[in-house]
Order: sequence, then structure tokens, then C-alpha cells
Amino acid sequence: MPIEDAVELYLDTREDGLREVTVRSHRYRLQHFVRFAKEYEIESTCELNG
Repeated sequence: MPIEDAVELYLDTREDGLREVTVRSHRYRLQHFVRFAKEYEIESTCELNG
């Protein structure tokens, strides 16, 4: 799954249980991760490991 899609899926699944400000905070912080992944040419969650 593309990184951007995974982030959106995660945020979509969390929206119901969190306040809007919390979701915005998560989105902001996750954008740093998305930029990191692009910088290192990580395109898919399959390329990530622990």
C-alpha cells in the first residue's frame, strides 16, 4: 500500500474516536514521516520493517 494511502486509512479509522484537533495533530506529524519516506524512496508499506 502506498505510504500516503496508509496514512489516510489510519486517520480515517481514527476519526470517529478522536477530537478533530487530535486528528489534525496526527496528520501534521505523519506528514513528516511521509516526507521522510519520499526522501528515502520508500513508496510502499511493504518496504518498512521493524
